[in-house]
Amino acid sequence: MLLSRDGSKVYGRMRKAFFVFWIALQLTGICASATELKPETAASFDRYIRAVEARMDEDLRRNQFLIVDRLPDLRRQQAYDQLQQGQIYIEETHARDDDRPLHQTDRAQRK
Repeated sequence: MLLSRDGSKVYGRMRKAFFVFWIALQLTGICASATELKPETAASFDRYIRAVEARMDEDLRRNQFLIVDRLPDLRRQQAYDQLQQGQIYIEETHARDDDRPLHQTDRAQRK
C-alpha cells in the first residue's frame, strides 16, 4: 500500500474514490440509449405478425399443430420415425402473406 509522507493510506483512499466514482457513473444513466423504429419497419413487423398468426390459425384449423403434420404422408411418417428414435427434425420456414414470401425489408433500420 502506498503511504504519503505523513503515513496516511493514499492508495486506499484513491481506490475508494475511484470505486465511488464508478458506481455514481453507473447509477446516473450511462447506459444504452433506446431508439425508435422507422414507421416502415414497424409496419413491416406488423405484417409479419399478421401473416404468422394467420398461418398458425390455419394450421390449427387443419389440425396441423406440428411442422411435421404439414408434410406429405411418406415424409411425415419418416419424420415421426426419426422423432420416435430420439432424433430431431428441423425445417426452415418462411412467413408468407397471400402465398407470397414476406421479405425482411427495413431490418434493423432506426430513426
